[in-house]
Amino acid sequence: MREEIYQIRRPGHILFGDPLCLENKERFKNVLIDYRPEKYFDTRLVLKEEPDPEDGRFILKYMDLYFAPSQDLKIYMNSRMYEGQQTESKGVAVDTARYHIEVDGRELDIHTGADGWWGSFTEFYRTDGNRKISDAAILSIYVPEETSFAWMKQNARYLFGELRNIENTRRKPTERGAR
Repeated sequence: MREEIYQIRRPGHILFGDPLCLENKERFKNVLIDYRPEKYFDTRLVLKEEPDPEDGRFILKYMDLYFAPSQDLKIYMNSRMYEGQQTESKGVAVDTARYHIEVDGRELDIHTGADGWWGSFTEFYRTDGNRKISDAAILSIYVPEETSFAWMKQNARYLFGELRNIENTRRKPTERGAR
């Protein structure tokens, strides 16, 4: 397993999905991401590769973006949430064996080699009467297996600008249950 965590400047706007779906955003809003993070959110980028738990012959790769107030980021990065919070999630469907990412005007097309689900988005929120208050969001971008970790890092730098390294982890895969 390899994981690198970076602090990045909060993007103003992220658009992510199948290029055909992006042509009609309203019609396909349930399978694409059109997100503007809250101005009070800080952002972390996690680049990760790990063996597929269902079939260790394959390597799973992700670019995960965490958006939350700085004092709360670790909570969401550790797969936790506050009591009373609710979540809304959706996947990013691809039918053209590629997806498009646009971050503040910088664009990238990724050929996936297959159709299917190539990302997910979860928003954490609470309500105050009829008002929905966004507390955090997580955007996961699944990266084709044939790409390298260096490729992920290079494209993250292109999309998000300066990457301030916070933490690196590199572990050899172990048998399940072994510590």
